[in-house]
Amino acid sequence: HATQIRRAAGANRLVGVSHVSPSQGDDPRTTGQGLPRAPRVRGEHAAAAIKCGPNPRRHDRTLLSAFSVSLWHTHWFSVAAMRAWWVCGFLPFLAAAAAAADPAKGNWEPLIRLPTEKGDAPAPAASAAEDGVTKWAVFVAGSSGYGNYRHQADVCHAYQILRKGGLKEENIVVFMYDDIAKNDLNPRPGVIINHPKGEDVYAGVPKDYTGKQVTAKNFFAVLLGNKTAVTGGSGKVINSKPKDHIFIYYADHGGPGVLGMPNRPYIYAGDFIKVLREKHASKSYSKM
Repeated sequence: HATQIRRAAGANRLVGVSHVSPSQGDDPRTTGQGLPRAPRVRGEHAAAAIKCGPNPRRHDRTLLSAFSVSLWHTHWFSVAAMRAWWVCGFLPFLAAAAAAADPAKGNWEPLIRLPTEKGDAPAPAASAAEDGVTKWAVFVAGSSGYGNYRHQADVCHAYQILRKGGLKEENIVVFMYDDIAKNDLNPRPGVIINHPKGEDVYAGVPKDYTGKQVTAKNFFAVLLGNKTAVTGGSGKVINSKPKDHIFIYYADHGGPGVLGMPNRPYIYAGDFIKVLREKHASKSYSKM
């Protein structure tokens, strides 16, 4: 039967045949002369191979036709699955993306909505200020270079969102290398966007810590409210009180136990955890 199946494989190349070297002659699946071992036949095709009788030549067409029908069904299923994916998956995705833009005005909806909010519902009103509570924010773009445009763009966008939400500029600290807006590769000098049809999100963003000042050391000092440990920059820190809220937003590459920064050393988990514990022990915030 093995001889017959090999003969079928050679004629139609439908059955995979594995070869062995002469040194594998002790393998019971070979003849000891380095001849190819019997192919592996799966499923219903294995049953067809077992039925081969004393004169296996008569079963050539039956065995090969079974393989041919199986391959034809596999091909048909693959084509059908691909068509279904295009109709049910990708095309609705494109339609949803197109719906995000207003074709009449040529602009896009900049609001960020919760999944429970309806598309036509107005944006939720800012929550009433709590007595004795100051909201702080720290934004960190941990990269540099025009190829990492998105990180500084996202930080600028986040700043604009919080300012519109009522946070004061004096309570927001921004870390960004600031080499994107005026970069030679920028087709819109002085402008940073985070959507093809979006507005400029760079205007008005404070340059608290830029260039060589964007370091893990300064970030930790700002978070702890330690002005004496800050090197360069605006000197702005998170001078929070026990009832205050602190929001930290970081955008860049990272890995297990490490977050990137444009200037080394990076932010390592052990160091960051130590700073967070120190901040917690100071009882200078209620939420972070």
